[in-house]
Amino acid sequence: MAPLSSRDLQAFMAIAEELSFRRAAERIFIDQSALSRRVQNLEDSLGYQLIFRTTREVVLTEAGRVFYEEIAPAMH
Repeated sequence: MAPLSSRDLQAFMAIAEELSFRRAAERIFIDQSALSRRVQNLEDSLGYQLIFRTTREVVLTEAGRVFYEEIAPAMH
């Protein structure tokens, strides 16, 4: 596995905490498409989906919830 990017981790943390791509993007001062690419990069690096997204909702997958719990202490 390639080293995980701190920017990708930051993007994931913002989404996990906001449960909104718009609010997460505003929080870390990037546009939504860049935020989406960062999360996709992280998911590709890890090999599993972290976030289930539709046009109406953003929900962490079980893997995403576990990953968040593992990295949150180090990221805060």
